[in-house]
Amino acid sequence: MKSGQLLIQMRELETLIRARYPVIYLITWEEQKMDRLLDKLARRRNKKAISWSHTQGLQPLGSPPDVSKTKNSPTRDPLAALDQILMSNDPALYVLKDFHPFLTKHNHAVIRKMREVAQAIKNSYKTILMVSPVLELPVE
Repeated sequence: MKSGQLLIQMRELETLIRARYPVIYLITWEEQKMDRLLDKLARRRNKKAISWSHTQGLQPLGSPPDVSKTKNSPTRDPLAALDQILMSNDPALYVLKDFHPFLTKHNHAVIRKMREVAQAIKNSYKTILMVSPVLELPVE
């Protein structure tokens, strides 16, 4: 992708964030590049940038992996992470990395919780950005 195209896409993404879309799905293999762009965007919008992964839980975007967190971070659980997003009052971009396996057809609790969180944050200054190399959504 050329840098001009990426710039246009980042402007479109910023427009969606400003329009308060609660959940945005980003398909990319270039996770580190996306982290840098989203961190820059968050700073420009005066928001926190928080990352989630199943191995690390919620932490500031761009933080190096913390070996101690892999064993005891309660937000490693997708439901706990979504609860934390819901409870936070801070304007933030929440970057959920590889969240798609938790949205499988038989994972009803996570699907329901995502719908509830999306509805609840619709008028807030929080945005969930799901970053994955593939598009996988539940079909129910």
